[in-house]
Amino acid sequence: MEFPIPMNKLDQKIIFRCIIFWFLLNGLFSPCFSQKQRVSVYPTVGLTWRSTAMNFFNFKAVNPADPTVPYPYERNVQGLSLNTGVFVKTSSFGFEYYLNLRYDVTHNDLKIEDTYYKEFITDHNFNFILQKKIDYGIGISIVNFNKGFEFENPVGVMRYQDIQFNSYNFLVILPLKKKFYLELKALYIPHGFPENPNEKYMMYSIRFFYKIKLKGNHSKLD
Repeated sequence: MEFPIPMNKLDQKIIFRCIIFWFLLNGLFSPCFSQKQRVSVYPTVGLTWRSTAMNFFNFKAVNPADPTVPYPYERNVQGLSLNTGVFVKTSSFGFEYYLNLRYDVTHNDLKIEDTYYKEFITDHNFNFILQKKIDYGIGISIVNFNKGFEFENPVGVMRYQDIQFNSYNFLVILPLKKKFYLELKALYIPHGFPENPNEKYMMYSIRFFYKIKLKGNHSKLD
């Protein structure tokens, strides 16, 4: 039986994590801000392919924890999506936000075999990137943003299934030609995946994108 963590211990954990995070940021980025930074802003457009979710420990597909929930994760998280966003770049590091958009399956009907429901699905992606010959970075993705569905289980009880979850990512960006780039990303899902919320999962994605160069998009940051 689990008991809630006492408030004082919870506060201590939060404070400790904030202090560690502050020291990491200070050590990593204070050299970047100690000199003038040239800032450039690029809109981006691209195409992303993402794998299905796999068990973190054995790389096998996810098996449903509750077979009465009509959640086709194979079709819901993997496949192609269009993306558009903005890339803010300095001489040392960069920050990017982009939106994945696709019209795909969210769930199927328990009562009617092979009947699937499609909706527009969006993912929000936030990347922090270190500028090197080959760029690399970390990020967070909000997958299946604000999505869920109601369904009636086999015994006639109405239920609601939330299919939004978060992933923590490591990525590498390879320059191809001029403003074309290839992003390779590993997405770690520590918890909250609808099929088995207590397990840990990995997904992988490949993104091909283009940075749109705008006139007068350069400035200096002291």
